[in-house]
Amino acid sequence: MEAKLNSAFEASVKEKKVPAVGAIALDKTGKVIYSGAYGKTSIEGGAAFTTSTPFLAWSLTKLVVSIAALQLKEQGKLQLDDLVEKYVPQIKDPKILEGFNDDGSPKLREAKNKPTILNLLTHTSGLSYDWCNKNLFQYRLATNMAPGLYNTGAPEPFFDSPLDSEPGTKFEYGISIDILGLVVEAVSKQRLPAYLKEHIFDPLGMTKTGPQPALNAEGVDEFLLVHMRLPDGSLVADPLKLPADPVIFGGGHFLYSCMEDYVSKFLLTVLNHGTHPATGVTILQKKTSEDYVFREHVVSSVGASIDGVGVVKSMIGQVCNDGELLPGLKKSWSCAFMMNLEDSPSGRKAGSGAWCGFGNIYYWVDPTEGITGMLVTETLPFLDPEPLRLFDDFERAVYGHSEAKEGDWRNSTSSPAA
Repeated sequence: MEAKLNSAFEASVKEKKVPAVGAIALDKTGKVIYSGAYGKTSIEGGAAFTTSTPFLAWSLTKLVVSIAALQLKEQGKLQLDDLVEKYVPQIKDPKILEGFNDDGSPKLREAKNKPTILNLLTHTSGLSYDWCNKNLFQYRLATNMAPGLYNTGAPEPFFDSPLDSEPGTKFEYGISIDILGLVVEAVSKQRLPAYLKEHIFDPLGMTKTGPQPALNAEGVDEFLLVHMRLPDGSLVADPLKLPADPVIFGGGHFLYSCMEDYVSKFLLTVLNHGTHPATGVTILQKKTSEDYVFREHVVSSVGASIDGVGVVKSMIGQVCNDGELLPGLKKSWSCAFMMNLEDSPSGRKAGSGAWCGFGNIYYWVDPTEGITGMLVTETLPFLDPEPLRLFDDFERAVYGHSEAKEGDWRNSTSSPAA
């Protein structure tokens, strides 16, 4: 397995299909099933990419912030049926975007329901992202706000964002966890990075995870750059770096991390229901993990529709492709991440949790088999075929499954991400 994966990863980098690629898979004791990294921090050169090299974690941040909220619930400081407006007054009077008038102006109405903390955790609040929601994308244009500004740290993309649907009625992937980050700040009376550092990162020894890339031995913040795929298939490095002191630390996307921190310390702890198997450090009680992290809640608790879970419809083709995560499988969402409710042909069992980062970063946590794994490439557009192929090869190899065959996802229009 190791030799085959090493060869595949090395070839993808050598042929410049990805700028770099790294992956780690562990069993529940922390024993390494696979660990490797290839390439450099930029396709044009730079330092070697390793399992300890920082990268922009994108939506890998969401699981961390969801765990933080569940910590506050354990402490009795937060209830899942609390209204969001109790902590974030800007969400007090949500409006639903019903469509547009003949002159192109938005048609809004008062929402009948108000979003709760549970709605945020399960993405059933009605809040969406403009880059994957046609109506919200059009709303941005109609109100003279450029879409896709979530990484700027400005408040407008979060607070000037009408709902796509009534809270509690459907799954809608979007800025719910960004708003949840503001809830964590209000309850803890700490900025989000400070709370996460004190209650998750420091206890687990995650020294390279935070709102800015960790410095190397020379005091330089050398990290894996985001790369954009051009129409001819080539890749170019993007100097994107998040602002150091934004107005809002979006709870859905603001972290940098590295594979050793995120997999070997954080995901391994999640896999073991909140306690790291080597250090014994506990960040979440086992019952909380069983009841909220590894249990479906969209249908069972919210009573909402799971249509659209894992489905991506992109409004900005340069940064995201259309696709579906785990196509053909029944999926839902817990209070932490997407769950496959049926066994995956790639290996993971029903009841596993998974998600991804926008830069084609994919992870899974399988409590039945006791395996967690992640693959990193830091390329755009999201759902790019090459990282998806590598991730599928990686997961299949970890589980000892054969490679994809005719009729599998590689010969369809959907992708198997996460």
